[in-house]
Amino acid sequence: MVSSVKLILAFSILATLACTGNTIRCYVCDDLESESCGLSDSDIKKCDDDATGCKKQVVLKSNQRVTYRDCYFRDVTQMSRGCSNNFQRLFIYTEVSCMTCTKDKCNGSSSLAPIGAIFLFLGVAGLLS
Repeated sequence: MVSSVKLILAFSILATLACTGNTIRCYVCDDLESESCGLSDSDIKKCDDDATGCKKQVVLKSNQRVTYRDCYFRDVTQMSRGCSNNFQRLFIYTEVSCMTCTKDKCNGSSSLAPIGAIFLFLGVAGLLS
């Protein structure tokens, strides 16, 4: 009897540790308040345990294009209704695009990726010539 209680307790502790170890880290910022939004490690936050992923949402707000990065709490495979977690916000802005992902820091800025690819290509071309 005592051994089964210890076994249940041990599994409960392991399950709790496993769940808390799976929290995702996302960029949480917007480019109105942070010019380096999606680039700076200071914008990376640990999401709540019930987060399903990260999101990168581009909206038009007062005729200005704004990018929001945040934790995502819906089913990442069901994007037919967009990213908006708060339908009241739909009256304040118009969603242009939305991307969700499920890996740590996956909603960062990819603006430097083409530049890196160009430098890599030039470096390999220089080595081969």
